[in-house]
Amino acid sequence: MGSILQYFNLPNSCYFGNNIPKKMFYDNGSLSTADKKLFIDTINKITLNNQLNEQTINIKSYKDGIRSYEEIAFITINLSEEKKYKRIAQIVQQTIPYPIVLLLECDSKTLINVCHKRTNQADSTKNTIEEHYFASWLDMEALETNEEQFLKSLNVPFLSHANFYNFYNDFVDRVILYKASRYATDFNSIKDMEVNKVNQILHQIELIDFDIISLRNKIKNEVHFNKKMEMNMEIKKLDDTRRKLIGCLQ
Repeated sequence: MGSILQYFNLPNSCYFGNNIPKKMFYDNGSLSTADKKLFIDTINKITLNNQLNEQTINIKSYKDGIRSYEEIAFITINLSEEKKYKRIAQIVQQTIPYPIVLLLECDSKTLINVCHKRTNQADSTKNTIEEHYFASWLDMEALETNEEQFLKSLNVPFLSHANFYNFYNDFVDRVILYKASRYATDFNSIKDMEVNKVNQILHQIELIDFDIISLRNKIKNEVHFNKKMEMNMEIKKLDDTRRKLIGCLQ
């Protein structure tokens, strides 16, 4: 199985390959009994693959009034099953204060999770997660053209080297564009679009999808024909809006 790390083309100076004990998250994170059981039952291994800082790569640290990006870690979590992978990612990202490119592996599949972090204004010892971005599960043994284009765009020399915030932001932007590329021809057809606009459209599509699912569930339990018709008409309007939004990504 090919490793996703080969696409990043990280310099050897950044390689660590150290195991991270689960105990670190028990001691430093606010894990419930259910979370601890999830870690024990689902996680096979946690590895610090690469550590980027001013000593290991020629990129400057970044600090402003709300965030401090002095290093970036590439961490792999090998899972026994995909179940509740989002919760695992949330715990790891919340526990480790600096930015992480988190790689979740299960069998031949890998999923990338990234999120910006800023200093909690009420407690400077804590960080606040701004928003999680999850790419879809990629089968590394059977990548589609769209997925291959996305991974090739993550080649480290192609990312900004101005500072660690810009570097990490480039990574985040590419994950957002990849999420949108499923509505377009492929990743390359959308890679030059304005990311904030793309992200807004994705959020609108997600809200519409949620509303459509909610209405369809209500229709199943509705006994009055007229109310069913009204809800079906509302679904039709939402579908039309959804198609127009998708058209903006094509």
